[in-house]
Parts: sequence; structure tokens; C-alpha cells
Amino acid sequence: MNALKSLAVFLILLPLAFGCKSTPKYPQWVKQGYSDNHPKGEYLIGVGSGGDEEGAKENARAEIAKQFNLKISQATKILQNYTGMEGDKSANWILKTTITDLTSSFVEETVQGIEIAETWTDTKARTVYALAVLPRMATARRLGEQIADLDFQINELFNRSQKAEAIVSRIRPLVQAVELVKKRAILNNQLLVVSPVGSGIMATVRPEQLDKALNETLGALKVAIAVEGDSNNRVRNAIAQSLNKGKISVQPDQEGCDVLISGKVEAMETNPDNNTEFVFAKYRATLELKDLTNGSSFGLIEHEHRDGALNETDAKEKTLSRLSRKIVQSFNDKMYEYFSM
Repeated sequence: MNALKSLAVFLILLPLAFGCKSTPKYPQWVKQGYSDNHPKGEYLIGVGSGGDEEGAKENARAEIAKQFNLKISQATKILQNYTGMEGDKSANWILKTTITDLTSSFVEETVQGIEIAETWTDTKARTVYALAVLPRMATARRLGEQIADLDFQINELFNRSQKAEAIVSRIRPLVQAVELVKKRAILNNQLLVVSPVGSGIMATVRPEQLDKALNETLGALKVAIAVEGDSNNRVRNAIAQSLNKGKISVQPDQEGCDVLISGKVEAMETNPDNNTEFVFAKYRATLELKDLTNGSSFGLIEHEHRDGALNETDAKEKTLSRLSRKIVQSFNDKMYEYFSM
């Protein structure tokens, strides 16, 4: 009788046992977003899902990267108030690499330390889940070392600028320091995210301190523009306007100047045999950049542009406007290359 009762109980429980197997048992981290095996105080956590394992892993890593991008985006906005940190590329030659450009490369470097701790497959839903973890202490230590190295370099450059007598010699280390300050800001804000206590490292040379020194030095830089040829005043005024926006003053002659921009602008005939209603104009500019403090040439700018309009005046204005923009952009690049060496 007891055997019959045991068999009956077994037969009743058997379907329930098989029914339980059909319901997937999710790992803690899939449903709750954390893992007791990887405490949040010790790890940054990212959970991703996808149709296959590789997709799930990639999405899990991306979840951790988002935490860095959000913090950096919020915290580096203050740098936009400083010279050369962000702004109008056409007006400020100091701006070369933006915070946005640098952020992606630095975040990519940091997330190389991410590990995939676990994966789990929901066979019923045909979905793969992945748990990505980034060790806080090891990452914070590496970021701290990088920041300390940048602080040393920035401090050295700042002191070198303060001791230099010539304006050009004072500008170069400050421009180099600006680029390092951008990198430092990104690394420090990554440290804010990954640090177990959520703190960064105080800078030895503050961005506002560097900004003040750079503005004062640029304000003392004197540039002369000697452009000859057709519509030379139009081109000269465009360059001068850009320099003034970039804190640099343009002088009427070369005496006492630090940099000389010289060359010529030539009008080229393009309208003969034109069967359209448009009138075309074409100009070519050849300019040289010279450091008057040592007599060295540090850049050659050559551009030409052709454009059309319904009358000759508008065609010339349109062509010269776009030619001037090309010249200014090349000037920005040459100045940056020279002062960041």
C-alpha cells in the first residue's frame, strides 16, 4: 500500500518537475542589474543583451562606456568658457582637437580594461545576456598615474612660458599646455566615475589660470599683414577679422611685430566662352607666414576659388568670401602646427 502511495505522489509531482524546467531561471544580474559576485563598490557594471553572444558582450561594454561619456559631457562644459578649449574653429586657431574628439579616444582606451564576467542564454526568448565589469581600483590607479604625468608636463610648460621673454616663446608652451589640459579634464572625469569614493585629483595649474596667461600673451602678440594684388584689402580684412576674434592684434606695419603674413592675390579671367546666365570670377592667393623674431618661414598657403553669380560684383564677392575662408582655415592650421611643436 505504501508503495502504491509513493508511486501516486511521484506521478503527481512528475509533470510539475518538468514544468519547472521550462521556466528559465534568470541570473540575479540579468533582472536586477547587479551581481553579488561583483559588488558595485568594487566594479562598474554593465548588462547587455543581443541575438548572439558577441552582440550581447558589445552592448554590455557599451553600457559601461555610457557612464563615462555622460559624466565627461557634464563636467567638461566649464572648459568651453576658456580660450582654445572649445569654440569657433574658423576664428580661433588655438582650437585644434575638441573635447568631443578626445573623449571618444580616451574612453575607448579606458574600456579596454572591461572584462566579461558572465553570459547567460534565454533559450526560450532566443536572447543572450552578458555581464561586463570594470575593476574600480585598478582603473583608478592607472588613471591617477596618467593624470599625475600630465600635471607634471603642464606645470613644466606653464613655468617655461612664464620665464620666457619673447612673446612667441611664451605662446608655444601655453598652446601645448592647452592640449594637455583637455586630456587631463577627460581623464579626471573618468576618475570621478570609476573612483570608489567618486573623487578626482586637484590640478596644479588650473584651467582658468592657464586661460588667463594665454589671453594675456595672445593679446601681446603683434601680426602684420602685407597682401598685394587684386582685391587685396578684401582678403586682408578677412584675415584680420579672424585674428582679432582669436585675441591677436593686427598692426599697420611690420615694425615691432612678431609674425608677418605676406603674399598676393590674383584675379583670373574665367568668363570668356561662358554661355550661361551666370558671371564667373576666379581668384588665386599665395601667402607666406614668417616668424619675425627669428626670420624663419613656417608656412605657405596657396588657394584658388571660382564661383558664379548673376552679375560681376556678386560673383567677385562670393568668390573672395569663400577664398578668404579657405585662407583663414589654412592659417589656423599653420599657426597651430608652428606653436604646438
